Amino acid sequence: MNTRQREALENLAALLDKNTKVNGWDHLFRTELQTLRQIFGEDILKAWNNYINTNNIKPSCPAAFEFRLPMLRTVHGFIPDELFSLDYSDANLDDDGLVDLLESLRSSDIQLHGLDIAENRISDDGIFNLAQCDHLSTLTHLYVGCNMFSSIGVNHIARSPVFKNLTALELSDVDIDFDGFVSIAESQHLANLSKLELDTTGIDAEGIRTLLSSKTLNNLRCLTMAKNNIGDAGCEALSTSDNLSNVAELQLHVNNINDDGVAAIARSTRIERIEQLNLCENNIGNEGALELASSSNFSALKVLDLDATRVNFDGFMELIISNNLPCLSVIHIPYTTVSEDETKELRSVCRKLDRNICIRRI
Repeated sequence: MNTRQREALENLAALLDKNTKVNGWDHLFRTELQTLRQIFGEDILKAWNNYINTNNIKPSCPAAFEFRLPMLRTVHGFIPDELFSLDYSDANLDDDGLVDLLESLRSSDIQLHGLDIAENRISDDGIFNLAQCDHLSTLTHLYVGCNMFSSIGVNHIARSPVFKNLTALELSDVDIDFDGFVSIAESQHLANLSKLELDTTGIDAEGIRTLLSSKTLNNLRCLTMAKNNIGDAGCEALSTSDNLSNVAELQLHVNNINDDGVAAIARSTRIERIEQLNLCENNIGNEGALELASSSNFSALKVLDLDATRVNFDGFMELIISNNLPCLSVIHIPYTTVSEDETKELRSVCRKLDRNICIRRI
């Protein structure tokens, strides 16, 4: 980056730290913006993102948002699709800040496809305001995890027609009770969801049964429920759900799952499309590995993560030589139960069997 480019970015960053309500701010802003456009052309937003990430700059909420909207309008003739998303995660955003953001959005002509406001201080009231913003009806991706709202906020999301086009919803690190999962399951507006993230939400076997008995959540392709202590009962609930039949990615790490839980999943005919299965940091041993290796339901499985489990050399050998896993290309193994020499032997067996499996010893 040359001196002129750096100075132009520094000038804009300094301007964004000022009060946007002061007289003449808008004129100054647009002047700096036009300068950036002349210097960077189509790479204007890429250059800005690189600059703020490199220098760890986090402008105040209203200013940063007001920057993005005119930026998109200014360069609208060559906006790639990914520019229609707004990342305001971990920005110390509270309910009042969210109101400012939504008001700015209402007054703009920008239609967002993605909104990330995770890791902030948004409460149920903030989520209520979010769910009432008709200008968000174009959203396909919404990330709101790790905030301060509860099942009441989840209910606001589930009942809002604003989110009828969502294909991805992230609710991780939100304390959701049974009624919250009922709201998601019964929602008539979340039928297009293909990705649902529920890590550290407190979901249990009963919640899983309720959620996956939904008549509308039948398009799920990615389901993550890590760090929930679902146990073997949760795996049993998963294994009997018809809504699991289209899932290609299933994340179940850190869930107190034992060999019996793995067996329940492995024997289910509803997991035949799973391509990625994460079972790391569970109480799984060689018996569980053998259940996976002997199952005829994992013909599509490509990535298997068994890091930080009790599976040792013998268990991984069963997986590698299994004819039931023709697509397996990546397997994560623990360094605590498989030595470096044993890892080399596993790789040697793969070569002898002409199996292109990447063995990652973490």
